[in-house]
Amino acid sequence: MGYYKLLPTAQIIYDKMGASVVDMLTFEKINYSYNESIVLKRLLECESKDFELLEEKEKDLIANLMAAGYCYYYKGLAYNDIHRDKKAVEVRGLMEEIPHFTEIFLEVNDVAEPTESTGGPENHRGCYACKAWPHRSGIRKKYDFENAISRIAKLWVDKLVLTGENPFARTERLKEMVTCIRKYMEPIPIEVITPVMNPEAEILSFLENNNVSVRLYADNASLEDNSYANRINRRNPDYWNNQTFHHCLKNKLAITADGFVRPCPMIDDDLLDLEKDPIDRLFQEQRLDKYWRLTKREIEGCSKCRNRYFCKDCALTELAVKNGILKHEVFCIGKAER
Repeated sequence: MGYYKLLPTAQIIYDKMGASVVDMLTFEKINYSYNESIVLKRLLECESKDFELLEEKEKDLIANLMAAGYCYYYKGLAYNDIHRDKKAVEVRGLMEEIPHFTEIFLEVNDVAEPTESTGGPENHRGCYACKAWPHRSGIRKKYDFENAISRIAKLWVDKLVLTGENPFARTERLKEMVTCIRKYMEPIPIEVITPVMNPEAEILSFLENNNVSVRLYADNASLEDNSYANRINRRNPDYWNNQTFHHCLKNKLAITADGFVRPCPMIDDDLLDLEKDPIDRLFQEQRLDKYWRLTKREIEGCSKCRNRYFCKDCALTELAVKNGILKHEVFCIGKAER
């Protein structure tokens, strides 16, 4: 005798074509046909039924969900609500998300150089990591970069991105940062974003030897590549994710040249000072949540747009030029086409 139950982190969505079971942590999903969805709906409405009494096609559907980690098998009845049965296995809250960063941006800059805020209409193209980062009062202090990297090395990070207007104008600082990163995070991918067409051979050789990739940002890129039509992807695999999390900020972090942590390079909101606070405080106090969970449903100008969960345009760029007013109207390239 045994029982099955869909995990609380899994959500099933039905439509006229069938059904999808979505993992609300990873946002991976399994699609089912219309006929399968009918069987699945019946099974998930009756999770107290003995697994061994199911028909073979029903067992196959449940086994498929179990193999993918969406459904668990229990020897006894299990409920998400512990008040329903005091003897039941408590499964609510078991699947808390592990802090994960797909990218951490590191500003390449000289602490002696003041940096002016760069907001303006030209900022509506793509990612602004290659622009000069905005600062309230310029670069304020030097911080222990090596100590910060030694702590970042303990996190789950997919890639580090070195940016900041023109990293190749500060080659010595760039070398120091790469050398330090490789000391603590040897296998991690590192990328440098630059507008420089032909960097010096010496720095390119150094980056190649340290397995660092270079991405060229063309400041005069054609706007055709950024047209509204090209920013709307009707088959966007992140559609469900975008209903819960910000399509760009989720799993991102930026660290300024003076050791302040912010949600992205262009949002001048210092969430943490690495010289004074442990990076774990970001998670303990959920300081990133307000950005990671900011969807276009909360942004005026986007909330009523039919394409808000398909669109890759970033309304938050306007914060740099509009005194923090969360309203998308200046840079929205789809405004005239809605």
